[in-house]
Amino acid sequence: MSEIIGNIEIQLEIGGLYIDTGMYYNYTPDPVISALSRFKTFLSGGLEVYITGEYFSSIVQPVFSMNVSLYETTPNSLREKRTETQTNTFTIVQSDCYAVESTIMTCPTPDLSSVVSSVDDIADISYGLIMDNVESYQNDMAAMFGEITIVPDPTFNNIGNMTVDSIFNITITGENFDLATNETDIRITLNKTTECQIIDLTSSRVKCRVDIDRMDDGYVAAVIVQVGYIDETVGYVKLSKSSNKLLWQLLLPTLVAVVAVVAGVAYFKKKESHTMKKQPKEIIKSHLEELVDNFHFDGVRDLIIQNEILTTRQVEEVEAVTVPYKKNQLFFKLLKTQPDEMFQLFCNVCRQKGQAHIADLIDPAGSAATSSGLLGKTNISTHIADRIDPAGSAATSSGLLGKTNISTHIAD
Repeated sequence: MSEIIGNIEIQLEIGGLYIDTGMYYNYTPDPVISALSRFKTFLSGGLEVYITGEYFSSIVQPVFSMNVSLYETTPNSLREKRTETQTNTFTIVQSDCYAVESTIMTCPTPDLSSVVSSVDDIADISYGLIMDNVESYQNDMAAMFGEITIVPDPTFNNIGNMTVDSIFNITITGENFDLATNETDIRITLNKTTECQIIDLTSSRVKCRVDIDRMDDGYVAAVIVQVGYIDETVGYVKLSKSSNKLLWQLLLPTLVAVVAVVAGVAYFKKKESHTMKKQPKEIIKSHLEELVDNFHFDGVRDLIIQNEILTTRQVEEVEAVTVPYKKNQLFFKLLKTQPDEMFQLFCNVCRQKGQAHIADLIDPAGSAATSSGLLGKTNISTHIADRIDPAGSAATSSGLLGKTNISTHIAD
Protein backbone atom coordinates (compact mmCIF):
# COMPACT_ATOMS: atom_id res chain seq x y z
CA MET A 1 0.00 0.00 0.00
CA SER A 2 1.33 3.44 -1.00
CA GLU A 3 2.28 5.84 1.78
CA ILE A 4 1.08 8.83 -0.30
CA ILE A 5 -2.44 9.91 0.61
CA GLY A 6 -2.55 13.14 -1.35
CA ASN A 7 -0.54 15.76 -3.23
CA ILE A 8 -0.57 19.39 -4.27
CA GLU A 9 0.97 20.74 -7.44
CA ILE A 10 3.79 23.21 -6.86
CA GLN A 11 3.46 26.54 -8.70
CA LEU A 12 5.76 29.53 -9.04
CA GLU A 13 4.43 33.06 -8.73
CA ILE A 14 6.38 35.69 -10.70
CA GLY A 15 4.88 39.21 -10.87
CA GLY A 16 1.37 37.94 -10.37
CA LEU A 17 1.83 35.23 -12.98
CA TYR A 18 1.48 31.63 -11.82
CA ILE A 19 3.65 29.06 -13.56
CA ASP A 20 3.01 25.30 -13.32
CA THR A 21 6.19 23.37 -12.44
CA GLY A 22 4.91 19.87 -13.05
CA MET A 23 6.11 18.93 -9.56
CA TYR A 24 3.95 17.83 -6.67
CA TYR A 25 4.22 17.99 -2.88
CA ASN A 26 3.13 14.62 -1.51
CA TYR A 27 1.31 14.05 1.79
CA THR A 28 1.79 10.85 3.80
CA PRO A 29 0.04 9.60 6.95
CA ASP A 30 1.55 10.54 10.29
CA PRO A 31 3.96 7.89 11.58
CA VAL A 32 2.50 5.28 13.92
CA ILE A 33 4.54 3.49 16.61
CA SER A 34 3.53 -0.02 17.66
CA ALA A 35 6.41 -1.29 19.87
CA LEU A 36 9.84 -0.58 21.39
CA SER A 37 12.52 -3.26 21.81
CA ARG A 38 14.23 -1.97 24.97
CA PHE A 39 13.20 -0.43 28.28
CA LYS A 40 16.55 -0.45 30.11
CA THR A 41 19.69 1.50 29.31
CA PHE A 42 23.00 2.36 30.90
CA LEU A 43 23.53 5.89 32.21
CA SER A 44 25.97 6.66 29.41
CA GLY A 45 23.47 5.47 26.77
CA GLY A 46 24.23 4.35 23.24
CA LEU A 47 22.20 1.11 23.38
CA GLU A 48 20.03 0.66 20.30
CA VAL A 49 16.24 0.80 20.69
CA TYR A 50 14.44 -0.76 17.72
CA ILE A 51 11.06 0.87 17.11
CA THR A 52 8.47 -0.77 14.90
CA GLY A 53 5.47 0.88 13.31
CA GLU A 54 4.46 2.49 10.01
CA TYR A 55 5.27 5.48 7.78
CA PHE A 56 8.75 6.18 9.19
CA SER A 57 10.46 6.87 5.86
CA SER A 58 8.81 10.28 5.40
CA ILE A 59 10.28 11.75 8.63
CA VAL A 60 13.05 14.28 7.95
CA GLN A 61 15.03 13.64 11.17
CA PRO A 62 13.47 11.62 14.00
CA VAL A 63 14.87 12.38 17.46
CA PHE A 64 14.74 10.33 20.68
CA SER A 65 14.28 12.73 23.59
CA MET A 66 14.60 12.14 27.34
CA ASN A 67 13.47 14.63 29.99
CA VAL A 68 15.49 14.13 33.17
CA SER A 69 14.39 15.43 36.57
CA LEU A 70 16.98 15.37 39.36
CA TYR A 71 16.77 15.11 43.13
CA GLU A 72 17.95 18.10 45.09
CA THR A 73 20.02 17.85 48.28
CA THR A 74 18.42 19.69 51.19
CA PRO A 75 20.43 21.09 54.14
CA ASN A 76 19.67 17.95 56.18
CA SER A 77 21.18 15.82 53.35
CA LEU A 78 17.84 14.22 52.55
CA ARG A 79 16.72 13.96 48.96
CA GLU A 80 13.40 15.25 47.73
CA LYS A 81 11.85 15.34 44.32
CA ARG A 82 11.78 18.77 42.71
CA THR A 83 8.38 20.41 42.46
CA GLU A 84 6.88 22.94 40.08
CA THR A 85 7.54 25.72 42.56
CA GLN A 86 11.30 25.21 42.33
CA THR A 87 13.33 27.20 39.86
CA ASN A 88 15.11 24.18 38.39
CA THR A 89 13.66 22.66 35.22
CA PHE A 90 13.83 19.36 33.44
CA THR A 91 17.02 18.69 31.50
CA ILE A 92 16.42 17.45 27.97
CA VAL A 93 18.91 15.00 26.42
CA GLN A 94 18.43 13.83 22.84
CA SER A 95 19.89 11.50 20.20
CA ASP A 96 19.21 11.21 16.47
CA CYS A 97 17.27 8.21 15.16
CA TYR A 98 17.44 6.55 11.75
CA ALA A 99 14.64 5.01 9.75
CA VAL A 100 15.96 1.63 8.54
CA GLU A 101 12.81 1.26 6.43
CA SER A 102 9.24 2.52 6.56
CA THR A 103 8.35 0.11 9.39
CA ILE A 104 11.59 0.01 11.44
CA MET A 105 13.49 2.81 13.14
CA THR A 106 16.54 2.57 15.39
CA CYS A 107 17.44 5.05 18.13
CA PRO A 108 20.50 5.00 20.42
CA THR A 109 19.54 5.83 23.99
CA PRO A 110 20.78 9.34 24.93
CA ASP A 111 23.91 9.84 27.04
CA LEU A 112 22.70 11.04 30.45
CA SER A 113 26.17 11.07 32.02
CA SER A 114 26.60 14.61 30.69
CA VAL A 115 23.88 15.88 33.05
CA VAL A 116 24.03 13.45 35.99
CA SER A 117 26.86 11.49 37.60
CA SER A 118 24.80 8.74 39.25
CA VAL A 119 21.49 7.01 38.64
CA ASP A 120 20.68 7.73 42.29
CA ASP A 121 20.38 11.43 41.41
CA ILE A 122 17.59 10.81 38.90
CA ALA A 123 14.14 11.58 40.29
CA ASP A 124 12.11 11.01 37.15
CA ILE A 125 12.55 10.11 33.47
CA SER A 126 10.10 10.77 30.68
CA TYR A 127 10.76 10.14 27.02
CA GLY A 128 9.31 10.81 23.62
CA LEU A 129 9.99 10.84 19.89
CA ILE A 130 10.15 14.05 17.89
CA MET A 131 9.00 13.27 14.34
CA ASP A 132 8.58 16.55 12.48
CA ASN A 133 5.35 18.15 13.77
CA VAL A 134 3.68 14.93 14.92
CA GLU A 135 2.56 15.65 18.49
CA SER A 136 1.28 12.18 19.44
CA TYR A 137 4.64 10.91 20.66
CA GLN A 138 6.53 14.06 21.61
CA ASN A 139 5.67 13.91 25.30
CA ASP A 140 5.85 11.01 27.75
CA MET A 141 5.43 7.69 25.92
CA ALA A 142 5.62 5.64 29.15
CA ALA A 143 1.84 5.45 29.43
CA MET A 144 1.64 3.90 25.97
CA PHE A 145 4.63 1.55 25.98
CA GLY A 146 6.18 1.40 29.47
CA GLU A 147 8.77 3.23 31.54
CA ILE A 148 12.48 3.27 30.72
CA THR A 149 14.83 2.32 33.56
CA ILE A 150 18.32 3.83 33.85
CA VAL A 151 20.97 1.51 35.36
CA PRO A 152 24.62 2.09 36.34
CA ASP A 153 27.28 1.75 33.65
CA PRO A 154 29.24 -1.53 33.54
CA THR A 155 32.78 -1.49 34.91
CA PHE A 156 35.57 -3.63 33.46
CA ASN A 157 38.61 -4.91 35.33
CA ASN A 158 41.97 -4.66 33.58
CA ILE A 159 43.24 -8.01 32.26
CA GLY A 160 46.87 -6.84 31.99
CA ASN A 161 49.16 -8.18 29.25
CA MET A 162 48.76 -11.64 27.71
CA THR A 163 51.04 -13.65 25.38
CA VAL A 164 49.22 -16.18 23.20
CA ASP A 165 49.99 -18.43 20.24
CA SER A 166 46.68 -19.29 18.51
CA ILE A 167 42.96 -19.56 19.31
CA PHE A 168 42.31 -18.43 22.87
CA ASN A 169 39.56 -17.23 25.20
CA ILE A 170 39.50 -13.83 26.87
CA THR A 171 37.64 -13.51 30.17
CA ILE A 172 36.88 -10.02 31.46
CA THR A 173 35.44 -9.50 34.93
CA GLY A 174 33.67 -6.50 36.39
CA GLU A 175 30.17 -5.38 37.36
CA ASN A 176 26.74 -4.65 35.87
CA PHE A 177 27.42 -6.42 32.56
CA ASP A 178 23.93 -7.77 32.00
CA LEU A 179 21.78 -5.12 33.67
CA ALA A 180 20.71 -3.71 30.32
CA THR A 181 22.51 -5.79 27.68
CA ASN A 182 22.80 -9.15 25.97
CA GLU A 183 25.57 -10.72 23.85
CA THR A 184 24.71 -8.61 20.81
CA ASP A 185 25.16 -5.29 22.68
CA ILE A 186 28.76 -5.95 23.76
CA ARG A 187 31.60 -5.85 21.25
CA ILE A 188 35.12 -7.00 22.15
CA THR A 189 37.88 -6.55 19.58
CA LEU A 190 41.62 -6.50 19.13
CA ASN A 191 42.49 -3.00 17.92
CA LYS A 192 38.85 -2.64 16.76
CA THR A 193 39.66 -4.83 13.74
CA THR A 194 39.63 -8.46 14.94
CA GLU A 195 36.39 -9.60 16.52
CA CYS A 196 36.36 -11.62 19.74
CA GLN A 197 33.14 -13.64 19.62
CA ILE A 198 31.06 -13.52 22.81
CA ILE A 199 30.45 -17.04 24.16
CA ASP A 200 29.21 -16.29 27.69
CA LEU A 201 27.78 -13.31 29.58
CA THR A 202 26.86 -12.95 33.26
CA SER A 203 26.49 -9.93 35.55
CA SER A 204 30.18 -10.01 36.48
CA ARG A 205 31.89 -11.84 33.61
CA VAL A 206 32.04 -11.81 29.83
CA LYS A 207 33.97 -14.43 27.90
CA CYS A 208 34.89 -14.29 24.22
CA ARG A 209 36.97 -16.33 21.77
CA VAL A 210 39.36 -15.00 19.14
CA ASP A 211 41.47 -16.70 16.46
CA ILE A 212 44.71 -14.83 15.74
CA ASP A 213 46.57 -17.77 14.22
CA ARG A 214 46.81 -16.03 10.84
CA MET A 215 48.40 -12.89 12.24
CA ASP A 216 52.12 -12.13 12.15
CA ASP A 217 54.42 -13.25 14.93
CA GLY A 218 54.94 -10.44 17.43
CA TYR A 219 51.57 -8.81 16.72
CA VAL A 220 50.48 -6.67 19.70
CA ALA A 221 46.87 -5.56 20.05
CA ALA A 222 44.72 -3.68 22.54
CA VAL A 223 41.71 -5.54 23.93
CA ILE A 224 38.86 -3.05 23.54
CA VAL A 225 35.35 -3.34 24.99
CA GLN A 226 32.53 -1.33 23.42
CA VAL A 227 29.04 -1.14 24.94
CA GLY A 228 26.84 1.67 23.68
CA TYR A 229 28.93 4.84 23.99
CA ILE A 230 31.44 3.12 26.32
CA ASP A 231 34.77 2.48 24.59
CA GLU A 232 37.42 1.12 26.96
CA THR A 233 40.81 -0.61 26.60
CA VAL A 234 41.14 -3.32 29.26
CA GLY A 235 44.52 -4.85 28.37
CA TYR A 236 46.84 -6.07 25.62
CA VAL A 237 47.68 -9.35 23.90
CA LYS A 238 50.84 -10.34 22.05
CA LEU A 239 51.09 -13.14 19.49
CA SER A 240 54.20 -15.30 19.90
CA LYS A 241 54.70 -18.23 17.55
CA SER A 242 58.30 -18.88 18.56
CA SER A 243 57.17 -21.48 21.08
CA ASN A 244 55.50 -23.43 18.26
CA LYS A 245 58.72 -23.49 16.22
CA LEU A 246 60.58 -25.19 19.06
CA LEU A 247 57.72 -27.42 20.11
CA TRP A 248 59.10 -30.48 18.33
CA GLN A 249 62.35 -30.19 20.30
CA LEU A 250 60.45 -30.01 23.57
CA LEU A 251 58.38 -33.06 22.66
CA LEU A 252 61.27 -35.32 21.66
CA PRO A 253 61.94 -36.51 25.23
CA THR A 254 58.31 -37.67 25.45
CA LEU A 255 58.24 -39.68 22.21
CA VAL A 256 59.03 -42.91 24.04
CA ALA A 257 55.97 -42.35 26.19
CA VAL A 258 53.89 -41.58 23.09
CA VAL A 259 54.99 -44.84 21.47
CA ALA A 260 54.00 -46.66 24.65
CA VAL A 261 50.55 -45.06 24.56
CA VAL A 262 50.07 -46.02 20.89
CA ALA A 263 51.16 -49.58 21.67
CA GLY A 264 48.71 -49.73 24.57
CA VAL A 265 45.73 -48.50 22.56
CA ALA A 266 44.79 -52.02 21.46
CA TYR A 267 44.59 -53.11 25.09
CA PHE A 268 42.48 -50.20 26.29
CA LYS A 269 40.30 -49.88 23.20
CA LYS A 270 37.85 -52.59 24.15
CA LYS A 271 37.52 -51.42 27.75
CA GLU A 272 37.14 -47.71 26.96
CA SER A 273 34.99 -48.42 23.93
CA HIS A 274 32.66 -50.37 26.20
CA THR A 275 32.61 -47.43 28.64
CA MET A 276 31.72 -44.99 25.85
CA LYS A 277 28.97 -47.23 24.54
CA LYS A 278 27.59 -47.54 28.00
CA GLN A 279 27.86 -43.90 29.13
CA PRO A 280 28.41 -41.48 26.19
CA LYS A 281 25.57 -39.15 27.13
CA GLU A 282 26.59 -39.08 30.79
CA ILE A 283 30.19 -38.28 29.82
CA ILE A 284 29.12 -35.32 27.68
CA LYS A 285 26.74 -34.10 30.38
CA SER A 286 29.45 -34.11 33.05
CA HIS A 287 31.88 -32.13 30.84
CA LEU A 288 29.31 -30.02 28.98
CA GLU A 289 30.50 -26.57 30.13
CA GLU A 290 34.12 -27.29 29.21
CA LEU A 291 33.11 -28.82 25.88
CA VAL A 292 30.93 -25.84 24.97
CA ASP A 293 33.65 -23.34 25.97
CA ASN A 294 36.43 -24.96 23.92
CA PHE A 295 34.79 -26.63 20.90
CA HIS A 296 35.25 -25.04 17.45
CA PHE A 297 32.35 -26.27 15.28
CA ASP A 298 33.45 -24.66 12.00
CA GLY A 299 36.75 -26.54 12.14
CA VAL A 300 35.05 -29.96 11.96
CA ARG A 301 31.88 -29.09 10.07
CA ASP A 302 32.80 -30.79 6.78
CA LEU A 303 33.83 -34.05 8.44
CA ILE A 304 30.67 -33.99 10.58
CA ILE A 305 28.65 -34.03 7.34
CA GLN A 306 30.99 -36.41 5.49
CA ASN A 307 30.85 -39.00 8.28
CA GLU A 308 27.10 -38.44 8.80
CA ILE A 309 27.59 -37.74 12.51
CA LEU A 310 24.70 -35.28 12.17
CA THR A 311 22.24 -34.96 9.33
CA THR A 312 22.60 -32.08 6.89
CA ARG A 313 19.45 -30.55 8.34
CA GLN A 314 20.84 -30.76 11.87
CA VAL A 315 24.08 -29.10 10.72
CA GLU A 316 22.04 -26.30 9.15
CA GLU A 317 20.20 -25.82 12.48
CA VAL A 318 23.54 -25.47 14.27
CA GLU A 319 24.92 -23.04 11.66
CA ALA A 320 21.82 -20.86 12.00
CA VAL A 321 22.85 -19.99 15.59
CA THR A 322 25.20 -16.99 15.45
CA VAL A 323 26.42 -16.93 19.09
CA PRO A 324 29.28 -19.51 19.31
CA TYR A 325 28.51 -20.57 22.90
CA LYS A 326 24.85 -21.26 22.07
CA LYS A 327 25.84 -22.89 18.76
CA ASN A 328 28.03 -25.38 20.66
CA GLN A 329 25.25 -26.04 23.18
CA LEU A 330 22.88 -26.99 20.35
CA PHE A 331 25.53 -29.17 18.67
CA PHE A 332 26.16 -31.30 21.77
CA LYS A 333 22.42 -31.50 22.44
CA LEU A 334 21.96 -32.99 18.95
CA LEU A 335 25.03 -35.22 19.29
CA LYS A 336 23.53 -36.85 22.38
CA THR A 337 20.59 -38.03 20.24
CA GLN A 338 22.82 -39.97 17.85
CA PRO A 339 23.67 -43.69 18.00
CA ASP A 340 26.51 -44.66 20.35
CA GLU A 341 29.01 -45.38 17.58
CA MET A 342 28.80 -41.74 16.48
CA PHE A 343 30.49 -40.61 19.71
CA GLN A 344 33.65 -42.58 18.88
CA LEU A 345 33.54 -41.31 15.30
CA PHE A 346 33.17 -37.73 16.55
CA CYS A 347 36.26 -38.18 18.75
CA ASN A 348 38.22 -39.37 15.71
CA VAL A 349 37.15 -36.32 13.73
CA CYS A 350 38.24 -33.99 16.55
CA ARG A 351 41.66 -35.61 16.74
CA GLN A 352 42.14 -35.37 12.98
CA LYS A 353 41.20 -31.67 12.97
CA GLY A 354 43.40 -30.51 15.85
CA GLN A 355 40.76 -30.60 18.59
CA ALA A 356 42.14 -33.54 20.55
CA HIS A 357 41.30 -31.72 23.78
CA ILE A 358 37.60 -32.22 22.98
CA ALA A 359 38.06 -35.91 22.17
CA ASP A 360 40.07 -36.45 25.34
CA LEU A 361 37.20 -35.17 27.48
CA ILE A 362 34.78 -37.67 25.94
CA ASP A 363 37.23 -40.54 25.32
CA PRO A 364 40.18 -40.22 27.75
CA ALA A 365 41.81 -43.40 26.41
CA GLY A 366 42.37 -41.74 23.07
CA SER A 367 41.15 -44.76 21.12
CA ALA A 368 41.19 -42.92 17.81
CA ALA A 369 39.45 -44.96 15.16
CA THR A 370 39.27 -45.28 11.41
CA SER A 371 36.00 -46.31 9.83
CA SER A 372 36.72 -49.83 11.07
CA GLY A 373 37.58 -48.83 14.62
CA LEU A 374 41.09 -47.29 14.89
CA LEU A 375 42.91 -44.56 13.05
CA GLY A 376 45.49 -46.07 10.75
CA LYS A 377 49.19 -45.85 11.50
CA THR A 378 49.66 -42.89 9.18
CA ASN A 379 46.84 -40.82 10.70
CA ILE A 380 47.95 -41.29 14.32
CA SER A 381 51.59 -40.69 13.59
CA THR A 382 50.95 -37.75 11.24
CA HIS A 383 48.87 -36.16 14.01
CA ILE A 384 51.90 -36.48 16.31
CA ALA A 385 54.20 -35.10 13.60
CA ASP A 386 51.82 -32.18 13.06
CA ARG A 387 52.10 -31.32 16.74
CA ILE A 388 55.91 -31.40 16.46
CA ASP A 389 56.28 -29.60 13.14
CA PRO A 390 53.07 -27.76 12.05
CA ALA A 391 54.76 -26.37 8.92
CA GLY A 392 56.06 -29.75 7.82
CA SER A 393 59.48 -28.22 7.49
CA ALA A 394 61.58 -31.05 8.90
CA ALA A 395 63.99 -31.96 6.11
CA THR A 396 65.68 -35.26 5.45
CA SER A 397 68.47 -33.54 3.54
CA SER A 398 69.50 -31.59 6.65
CA GLY A 399 69.77 -34.71 8.74
CA LEU A 400 66.23 -34.60 10.21
CA LEU A 401 63.49 -37.01 9.20
CA GLY A 402 60.66 -35.36 7.23
CA LYS A 403 57.15 -35.26 8.72
CA THR A 404 56.05 -38.39 6.84
CA ASN A 405 59.23 -40.31 7.74
CA ILE A 406 59.07 -39.20 11.39
CA SER A 407 55.41 -40.17 11.67
CA THR A 408 55.87 -43.56 9.98
CA HIS A 409 58.90 -44.26 12.16
CA ILE A 410 56.91 -43.49 15.33
CA ALA A 411 53.95 -45.62 14.26
CA ASP A 412 56.24 -48.53 13.28
